[in-house]
Amino acid sequence: MPRAERHGFTLLELLVTITILAVLMGVALNSFSKVSRSGQRAKDQELVSEVATSLIYLIQEKKVWPTAILKGVAEGEGVINAEVAAAFAKEGLMNIISDSDADGVLRTIGRDRLGLVDSYGAAVLKRNKRAGEDAIVPSGGSIHDHLIRYAIDDDDDGITEATVGGRKVRVRAAAIAWGCGPDGKVEDPNLAGRTDDVFSWRLTQEVR
Repeated sequence: MPRAERHGFTLLELLVTITILAVLMGVALNSFSKVSRSGQRAKDQELVSEVATSLIYLIQEKKVWPTAILKGVAEGEGVINAEVAAAFAKEGLMNIISDSDADGVLRTIGRDRLGLVDSYGAAVLKRNKRAGEDAIVPSGGSIHDHLIRYAIDDDDDGITEATVGGRKVRVRAAAIAWGCGPDGKVEDPNLAGRTDDVFSWRLTQEVR
């Protein structure tokens, strides 16, 4: 009796199948990565817009800038560090997690212990409860680089001035805020597509 023929995949067929699967998996991962980055950017855009709104609210309500906010700007580029974040928390802004120490001084705790960071920095702080500002963010830069930046109209002329991404900007607003993208570097907001960074103002608000 003739032996039944056995059918199977040849080595070439297996290689072609594996290659096709690898390509499909690469496309799927790339699409997922783009969706994930897009979601993080939208979240960070909302964050900087809320920071600018909170700053404007403070000056409108208090008629004077809180000391912590003025100090941050006076020392150079304004950064929403723990001290500035505590000024927000004191007014119940930004849903910042805070507590009072033994002397009754408000301090930020938990994810906000170093201040307000973007989604990339927040992911590192969530994984490492003891991470400091110098902790490295896998996508680029340190936690300090991923802190939200700000500038205010401290001379009350209706225009906020700041150096953003190496370029001097003048914006018609009482306050502005911005943050870097995953690479930890802020670039010129005038670049086409505004790169992957986030800004609280539109280009049409800039005074040329």
